[in-house]
Amino acid sequence: MIRLLEKCHEERMRFSITAESQAAASAEVAQAVRLDAEADEAEEEAEADKAEEVAAVAALAAAEVARAEARAAHAEARAVHEEAEAAFEKIKAAREAAAAALSGTGSALEGSETALEEAAAAAEARGAAAAASMARAVAARMAADVAQERS
Repeated sequence: MIRLLEKCHEERMRFSITAESQAAASAEVAQAVRLDAEADEAEEEAEADKAEEVAAVAALAAAEVARAEARAAHAEARAVHEEAEAAFEKIKAAREAAAAALSGTGSALEGSETALEEAAAAAEARGAAAAASMARAVAARMAADVAQERS
């Protein structure tokens, strides 16, 4: 055992290993371990940042989809509104035709009453169609507003 201690002492002297140099080496090892831990922590933060970036990109894509859906709903609402306007114009024309038929049939009152009833029924049907179209337009507008609020 003493020989081993002597051999270790000789080796330390041969390599100029002192208590100070050994303490400095231990400090360097401790600093390397600390730097390695800091590097691990930085890598974990980078991975978390990457995950947040991926989530942000996914949220952006979802927002773009919602905006496209809102635009489509808005276009549909506009088309339904235009359809309702056209139906309203047809109703107006039917009403004017009924009024003209009524005034132009002085001697054929009975025939004009039938025409008036038919025109009134057509106007009522057109009115119902216009109301339904307007209801679809309102529903489409509400859907577009909801989709825009989501985006």
